[in-house]
Amino acid sequence: MTKRYSSKYHEANKCYWFGISPGSLENIKSSKDQYIEFEMKHECIIEVPVEIILEYTKIANTRKDKSGNIKHYQIYIRKEPRIQLFKNDKTWELEKYLIG
Repeated sequence: MTKRYSSKYHEANKCYWFGISPGSLENIKSSKDQYIEFEMKHECIIEVPVEIILEYTKIANTRKDKSGNIKHYQIYIRKEPRIQLFKNDKTWELEKYLIG
């Protein structure tokens, strides 16, 4: 299973930030992994289905390198009031994927 860890908590947006590179995303798609595990600063862990993350990356903010290629997709997950993956007004409820 692919795992991502965030120690970055953004007070202003009340969320955790994660990054996934295009290369990692391709490896995930070609693997048999069905979930990506996100750990939020030792506070909780959620296992999000790969298909949700693939849908999210279609609208995600990105960071690009000097050549204009995507360096990584920026993934934002908030814990309160509910655990959600979000981008602007679009949200994905993740409470049911909480494992710890």
